[in-house]
Order: sequence, then structure tokens, then C-alpha cells
Amino acid sequence: MVSRDLSLKRVKKDSKKRNGVGGGSASTLIVIITFMIVLYILFISPEERVKLLGDENATSLSTINSASGAALLKASPGRLIKEGAQEVEKDLPGFTVYSTVSAKVLHEENPFVIKANSFEREDKTIEFSLNPLLTRDVILSFNANGKGTMTIRLNGNKVFEGPVSSNSPPIKLDGKFLLADNKLSFRVEGVGILFWMSNQYEISNLKIIGNVKDESRKKASLTFTLSEDDMAAVKSAELRFVPDCIAGDTGVLSIRLNNELLFEGVPDCSLPNNIDIPAAYLNTGENLLLFESNRGSYTISNLAVKLKPRTAEYPLYSFDVNESIWNDILNGNAKVKLKMDFIDDGKLKNAIIYVNTGKKTISTDKAHLETDITSKVRQGDNTLKIVPESKSIDLVSVEADIVY
Repeated sequence: MVSRDLSLKRVKKDSKKRNGVGGGSASTLIVIITFMIVLYILFISPEERVKLLGDENATSLSTINSASGAALLKASPGRLIKEGAQEVEKDLPGFTVYSTVSAKVLHEENPFVIKANSFEREDKTIEFSLNPLLTRDVILSFNANGKGTMTIRLNGNKVFEGPVSSNSPPIKLDGKFLLADNKLSFRVEGVGILFWMSNQYEISNLKIIGNVKDESRKKASLTFTLSEDDMAAVKSAELRFVPDCIAGDTGVLSIRLNNELLFEGVPDCSLPNNIDIPAAYLNTGENLLLFESNRGSYTISNLAVKLKPRTAEYPLYSFDVNESIWNDILNGNAKVKLKMDFIDDGKLKNAIIYVNTGKKTISTDKAHLETDITSKVRQGDNTLKIVPESKSIDLVSVEADIVY
């Protein structure tokens, strides 16, 4: 009997354990199903959620998101150029560039005496300066009265040795010995064993003469000014001129714009010459043109800088108005506003905004502008294009927003 009661108690206890395990599994399953239902409700469309929950007064998620000013479009157009920009021509005055070579007296010396005997010696050193790059064919001329062997040295290099007279020809000073600062020494040889005699020269009318190149007019500079509007529209430029010169008798002509080399060579004499100018070489404000000739003469006429405009390009932007937003617009609960940010230059900015088939004109001198384009939009795909009426506008950003 006791054994039977113990068996019944054990069976009841095992049954309770099994019931406890089964109950825990069921609770877990219910939690998982509930979680899946919540996720499903969160991810279905707002309209279906309203129908499912049976709350016709519930605010749709699209309205909540749109109320925060969700953007339908964001873009950065940059600089926009007015279509049909004309070529601009900057006329410049003519001029002449040339360099000449002429004989010039580089140095003159007062009369002096050089002598040598057994008791004394008297030499003479002359100092003179020149530009070795611009001076050539240098000669030494003087009148001499006396006797003996004269030695002349240029910067320590012997250029003459021998007797001289008043009829002696000029002495060439070799260009390879010439420096910017020079020393020319005169000396007469001694008498040797004839100690009672003396060698001596009286020198007068001494001149050092050379052919000197004058480069003071070999350069000419001109300036022209470009406005911000000019620079905004320019794609490239061209330099035009007619050089009056003699072919074969002129040297190299170099032309620089703002220190950038445009041309270096011999142009076509008496004919129009056209040289391309990259837009990158041009500056807003002052531009410096420099002409330089290394030989001969160039007279420049019909000089002009011609600016070639860029082709106008206007990006076409697109944005989508979905059914939910469109219904809000139709019900008067939402508007579409276009927000534009410009470079704050204080200039008047005129433009036409094309939204689909409609258009709207704007005009402002402010850095920020907002305008309502609700009446121009439609459900589904929409297009936006901004065409400047000013010569150019710098549009930093454009944004189409839903506003509730």
C-alpha cells in the first residue's frame, strides 16, 4: 500500500514538470509572433497601416517626415552663363620696339707720360667699365710721342707690344678679355745697359671706343582690364596684331601675357598674326602684355585681344513627387519651395526658372532666395532648369523642399 502511494506521487510530480516545460515554450512562441507582427506593421506603407489598424484619424508617416522639410532635390549648379554671350574685343594702341647698335666713347683719359731709365720708372693704369653683353668691337686709340717698346695689358693679358707713333692704327681690345670693370696698363721697356738713356712716351687724346647695343626701347608693355563678367563668360582668347618689319633684318620677337609666354619667333611681317591665349593666362582685373625684340625694329599696329565666350550649358534636374505628397499638395496641406543660395557679391541676379512646362522669373541681389513652385509641379517625374538673364550668376546650391 505504501509502495503504491509513492508511485502515484512520483507520477503527479513528473506530470507537473512536463506541464511547466510546455508552458514556457508556448510563452516564447507568443513573444516571437508578437514581435514579427510589430515589425510587419512598421514596414508596411502608411496607408495600409491606417487601414489595418482601423484608425482613420491617424497621421500618415509621410506627413510627419515631410513636415520636417524633406528635400525633393539638392544640387550645386555653380556658375551659369547667359546664352548668346557676344565676343568681346579689347583694342590696344600700337607701338614700336627696337634695339640699335652705335659707336660710343667708353672712356677718355687726360694726357700722361710713361717712362723708364736706370733711375726711375713710371707706368700708367687706366680703369674703365662697360657691359660685356651689349658692347663689342672695342678699340683703343691715342696719340704717342716718344720711343721705346710699349707693352699694353688688358686685365693682365697682353694686347700690344712694340714701338708706337702718332700714326699708329687703333689697337683692338679682344672681347674675351673684357670684363664689366677693366684695367688697362701701359709700360715702356727699360734701357738695359744704356743707363745714361731714357725710354719715354707722351700719350694724349686717348679714347676707348666700342659698338654699344641700346636696348632701352627693345621692350614695350601694355595693360588691359577684364571684368568678372568677362572672365565668367570667356572660354579662350586670341591676340591679333600686324607687325611692320623687314624680313631677314629683324630678330626674335617674344610676347608674354602675365609672365606666361605666348609667342617667341619671327612673325609674318606686314601680315595679320593671330595667337591663341589660354583662358588660364587671363586675370580678373589688370592684365599685362609684354613685347620684346632682341634685334631690329618692329612696329606693331592693329593690336587687339579678342575674348571668345563659352557655350551656355544649363543642367536639367529631375525630382519625384509621390502619390502621398501629391495628395497633400492637392489638399492644401503642403507646398513645394525652391531655395537657392548665391555667392554674396551684392550684384543683381536675374534668372528664369523652368519647372516642367511652366516658368517663373526671379530677381534678387541677396545671397539667399526662396520661391514657391507648387503650381508648377505635378505628380510623378518633374524637371527643373535655371536659365540666367544676367550675364552670369554663381549659384552655390539649389534645393526643392516640401513645406507643411
